[in-house]
Amino acid sequence: MNKLTVLPHDPELAFAERLANLLDNQFKIGVWGFGLDAIIDLLPIGGDTIILLLSLILVFIAWRRNLPQKDISRMLTNISLAFLIGLIPIIGDIAYLAFKPNIRNLEILQRQRK
Repeated sequence: MNKLTVLPHDPELAFAERLANLLDNQFKIGVWGFGLDAIIDLLPIGGDTIILLLSLILVFIAWRRNLPQKDISRMLTNISLAFLIGLIPIIGDIAYLAFKPNIRNLEILQRQRK
């Protein structure tokens, strides 16, 4: 019989979950979920850079948790793609809503729980 292990509360992972959801899924209009990233991206100067910096927080958490380099590279790829696509007016905004890089990066973090 397998014994279930209850993981102690992990404040760093809980913060990562809150941040990813805030950035990618905080609000809903119909079937579309979006987060602060979609709103910040509307800023004409620096919106994409602000989003990039906020997204890098999840990578920093992964680095602090000693995730394998391939996982950190994947996280950086997710952020880079979102940043580059986000630079394209309108099309980039729509693509970002579908891609949700912070949720993808959160899933990488969750797979590597300590």
